[in-house]
Amino acid sequence: MIVCYNGSMITIRCTECKHSYKTQACWIKRRKHGFCSKDCAGKWRASHIWGKNHPQYKIPELIECPVCSKKFYPHNKKSRYCSPRCRGKTYSAENHYKYNKVPTYQDVHWWIRYYYGNANKCENYYCRKKSSIFEWALKHNKKYERKRKNFWMLCKGCHIIYDRHPLPISKNPIT
Repeated sequence: MIVCYNGSMITIRCTECKHSYKTQACWIKRRKHGFCSKDCAGKWRASHIWGKNHPQYKIPELIECPVCSKKFYPHNKKSRYCSPRCRGKTYSAENHYKYNKVPTYQDVHWWIRYYYGNANKCENYYCRKKSSIFEWALKHNKKYERKRKNFWMLCKGCHIIYDRHPLPISKNPIT
């Protein structure tokens, strides 16, 4: 709050409603407009400070979307794309900032469940059909890549046996 030390009071008219009111002289020196209340100040700002009269008004410029080459007026300073769809195309798959060319164990298992669903059967020809819990298993001599041919569905029992079995795929009785 501004305090005037000399305490001189003057009478002026409200800019909005033209009502007379008293205020300290030093307050008027610092402002262009004087108002008798916050309501009058709000009404005046609403009718005078908008569009080109606003101090932060800037004439919008047409910019070009980097994805579809469409020209558009940005809705704020940071807008670079004409629509959420174009922004999504820019940050999807390999262009996404969290995309990892060498996927982790969790990434690959999430990917295979997302695109092929949960394992729902045992693909082992010699399975004894004793377990009702199914899992995706990485085939021997295969890398963790986003490829369906590197994985197969096994029941819990076959998965444990397959992971512990030291023989290669060609001689493995489970394959």
